[in-house]
Amino acid sequence: MLNARLALLLAAAGAFVPGPAGAADEVVVLSGGGGHKTVVLVIDGPKGPEIALEEAAKGLDVSFSRQGRDAKVTLKSGGREVTLENGKSLFSVGGQLKAMAAPVRVVGERTYVSPPSAATVLGAALGQPAAYRAAYRALVIGAYEAPRLRITNVVNAATIESTVELSKPVPYDVRKEPNRVVVTFQADVMETDFIAEALPGRIVGSVRFERATPPRLIFDLGERFASVKTSERDSQHVGLVFDVSPTAGATPAAGGAAATPLPRPSVAPVTGFRRPIVLVIDPGHGGEDGGAQGPGGRFEKDLTLALARRLRAAAVDSLSIQAFLTRDGDTEVPLDERAAIANNFNADIFISLHANGSRFASAAGTEVFFLSYTAADDEARRVAMQEGAILEKAPTNDKDVGLILWDMAQAAQLDASSKLAGNLYGEIAQAALSRSRGVKQAPFRVLVGATMPAALVEVGFITNPEEEKLLFSEAHQVRLVNALVQGLGRFIAALRANP
Repeated sequence: MLNARLALLLAAAGAFVPGPAGAADEVVVLSGGGGHKTVVLVIDGPKGPEIALEEAAKGLDVSFSRQGRDAKVTLKSGGREVTLENGKSLFSVGGQLKAMAAPVRVVGERTYVSPPSAATVLGAALGQPAAYRAAYRALVIGAYEAPRLRITNVVNAATIESTVELSKPVPYDVRKEPNRVVVTFQADVMETDFIAEALPGRIVGSVRFERATPPRLIFDLGERFASVKTSERDSQHVGLVFDVSPTAGATPAAGGAAATPLPRPSVAPVTGFRRPIVLVIDPGHGGEDGGAQGPGGRFEKDLTLALARRLRAAAVDSLSIQAFLTRDGDTEVPLDERAAIANNFNADIFISLHANGSRFASAAGTEVFFLSYTAADDEARRVAMQEGAILEKAPTNDKDVGLILWDMAQAAQLDASSKLAGNLYGEIAQAALSRSRGVKQAPFRVLVGATMPAALVEVGFITNPEEEKLLFSEAHQVRLVNALVQGLGRFIAALRANP
């Protein structure tokens, strides 16, 4: 179970991120490399937040026409036509049907869809890639180079020097609050590899980047903090120097009298600050360990890495979470180290991706596992042994001790892992991507020691000739990753409702 003090940023894949309390909800539409910008109001629809396509398309080369009592709406741009129909979640692009997450709603002269669906529809009409960046409430059409942020923190005995480097000039302001210093950037979207960093010395406790509208850098202050000074070398370099009080941590004065301690802030330090959920994705196998091999000569290790990279990108964009891989190349990572990597990242969710293998070429389908001390059945045991199982049969003298240690280490996560596996499998099964083989338990070594909800997904049988081709197709990988993101979204939403 996730720490109850964490405030989750999003409830579901592609879900809308509400603005500050009391503020109007808006979505920013960016196109032309950021040269065009439109602000669209968000309304509460029957199935969630919606925006009007007509408003989102203002200033873009898109025309609208309506037809008949069925309220068919056609968008035209550059010879392309997109047709939507009231109450339907399918739309037509050049005669081909595509799906949206929720049905279209035509009200008067407005065509309402969810923000992610608006990106899909407008991108199809304009013939350009489009994406809804939920963390920033931004709908980005075409190429867009967001400013990138890089931060360097140097800790000295009496100061902490932080340097923020920007890839392009961005207006910003620095605000001192009782327990923190906040740098707010006036940017619609900002990219960075920085997540958070804990700093020693108790001048600044931690630094974290908050993907929001607008994005912010937050310095949580420590008990030795006295003051902060800012400097600007140029429009793309921001410097902050945090000083310690001369009396903080001082040794007793002559005669044994203690030095005056540094007064603490009038408001207690924030302990339940908001931060993104951290997901660690484990691409199975790697390096000399190729995993299962298909009849076409393709290896499991290549498939799992491709899927993991897609899942990382989709989860960050759709769920506003932080996502990391246990390997991001063709390298071998020992099984026992993979959960340890997730633990070191202080992950909230751990997913290991694999492809199944069988001596029977007809074996097919997806299944999701979570950890148990013994396998649920012979088939689950076979899969666990194939991927590296723990030893089920301990020596008699050690068995009771082993089970007690097992219970202590894993019982706390068992229920949450079961729900995670169920949510992932439910979305995969609903998408009907291949034969459904269910949710099972097995003693997977890669999951042992994970201190967070963890699941292992067998995405299909690479040893099945047809399924091998399917698994390596871009369209199938996108559908599979979308299903996994939807499952993650449901899991996060449930945790948020029942922390």
